[in-house]
Amino acid sequence: MSRKSREANLRKRVAGIVKSVFNPIIDKQRVIYKPSLKELIQRKIKVRGGRHVCYVCKKPREVEFALLKHHISYFPQVCCYVHFDCHMKIHDPDKPILELIDYNEGDSRIFYKLMEKQTNVQTA
Repeated sequence: MSRKSREANLRKRVAGIVKSVFNPIIDKQRVIYKPSLKELIQRKIKVRGGRHVCYVCKKPREVEFALLKHHISYFPQVCCYVHFDCHMKIHDPDKPILELIDYNEGDSRIFYKLMEKQTNVQTA
């Protein structure tokens, strides 16, 4: 599969996300503004809280362990830093912390595919 066809397939998969995130001007037949993969990945990341205090429990990071970066949203990127145990609480199947999960199923796969593609383009 050629690079152009792979990119076209990827654009089709993220079309709904792109429309909602970037609010493109839509003509009845076509999207006038199409953000590039570079724009999708290199948007400014919003960070809630800081790198040294857990956003969930508000306790400082442990000396021997860094806090994990948790994506609250992928499109646009909104992150916070949390302890590993607090991250497990966020994604607890019985009682998740829904305020810290603002994305659809599959968004992470799309995001990391775009990141991989952007990395491959930069190193080529």
